[in-house]
Parts: sequence; structure tokens; C-alpha cells
Amino acid sequence: MQRLPMSKLVAALLIAGGGHLTASGCTRRGMGASRPAPGPPAAVTLSPLWEVSVPDTPAPFLLGLEESFVVATPSGRISLFGVEGGSPRWQVELGARITASPVHDDVALVVPVQEGSDEASS
Repeated sequence: MQRLPMSKLVAALLIAGGGHLTASGCTRRGMGASRPAPGPPAAVTLSPLWEVSVPDTPAPFLLGLEESFVVATPSGRISLFGVEGGSPRWQVELGARITASPVHDDVALVVPVQEGSDEASS
């Protein structure tokens, strides 16, 4: 097998790559060419498809389910929304202060509350 001089090998790679060194491994290892300096990541603008207004608290409790999510407020309101957003599928006023995020298993939605709280109506 005849070995090509390095200059002929580079020329063959440049012709095959349309003027750019594109053979895998050659641009990094064999030829000594360096990678371009990494630039800043491309800016990505995210826009919400929908929003859910929660007027009585800046920090509601949230619970994600398969096709929906629960929004619970400390004042005692629980709402279920579909992933499509919009109006709640259902909403309940518990009449008690919710003290932590609800939990869900395959059977029930469990909501920890403080009964007899005067703050439930605030």
C-alpha cells in the first residue's frame, strides 16, 4: 500500500469536503486544526401558551398530575386545571387554611388543612 504525503492527503480531504476539512477526526486530531471558540448560547425566547390567575396569593401550592394540575391556595381554594389551561375543570372552597401542598395517589387527592382557622377567609 502506497502512503500519500501529508499535503496530498489534506488536498484530497479538502476536495472531498468542498473546501472544508470535514473528515471525522481529522479536524481535531490528525491535522491539528482547532475548534472555533464557543460563543454564548443562542437566545431562546419562551412565551406562555396560557396563564392561570391566582388572585389571593403570590405563592400557591402546585401539584402536577398526568393530564392536569392542581392549584391550592393557603386561603382554602383548590382548583383542577387541564394542561390546555383556561378555566378550571372544578374548584372547591374548603373553608379551612391549606398548610402544605396537596398529594395524590391513584385513589384520592389529600389536602393538609388547619381546621378552625380565622385566616381561611383572608
